[in-house]
Amino acid sequence: MKIKKKYCGHVIIVGKANVGKSTLLNNIIGKKISIVSRKKNTTQSNITGIKTEDNYQSIYIDTPGVVFDKNNNQMKHHKNNFYQTTQIATLIIFIIDRIDWTIHDEIILNEIKKTKIPILIIINKIDKISNKIILLPFINFLKKKKLIL
Repeated sequence: MKIKKKYCGHVIIVGKANVGKSTLLNNIIGKKISIVSRKKNTTQSNITGIKTEDNYQSIYIDTPGVVFDKNNNQMKHHKNNFYQTTQIATLIIFIIDRIDWTIHDEIILNEIKKTKIPILIIINKIDKISNKIILLPFINFLKKKKLIL
């Protein structure tokens, strides 16, 4: 009897509030398992979704939006279990809102780069960008962020 190998990995979805993390999870899983709202910080704790295809299983974790202290642009760790969640990750999906790169995006990226886990950046809401020609220069800007260590 030949035993088939099975593969499983944890995919962590991170980003600021209201960038589309829950929408992405729902679309990947194919069911509405995470609440989607225009209100910021709707997701208060991690939401887990599992997708299985043949011998492959991916466990997706939709995290609450990363919250920052308004006074010093520091991540509020007590509001987000960011570090604990990334410890189990096989892949990190970092979602950003259009081409609106902010200091908070830079801080999040620098923190997840420290984990040395592969990072996939998703530019969300590009349907809201009227001049699509600006996307390629922005993608080149992201490529220079040295995502692969």
